[in-house]
Amino acid sequence: MRRCENLRKRLYSPEYWDNDRVFFQLIGTCIQPGSAVLDLGAGAGLKFQYELKSKVEPDGEIVGTDFDSRVCENPLLHRGVVIDGA
Repeated sequence: MRRCENLRKRLYSPEYWDNDRVFFQLIGTCIQPGSAVLDLGAGAGLKFQYELKSKVEPDGEIVGTDFDSRVCENPLLHRGVVIDGA
């Protein structure tokens, strides 16, 4: 029974299934100074708070795109681009 409990905790723990945290940790390991990053669906930068901007500087850039015009004010990006869905 203990073995099953250990497997359950390891495979179904909240830490394991925190996809956003795992995703940003993975991305963070791939980014280095000079990297170019495209954030699709970046929005206003309110939902996900990540600090990648300083990791790509001084020569890199994080560009975000979204249908929402608030992407242009997203503080997590170097540049925001509004997508025209027409």
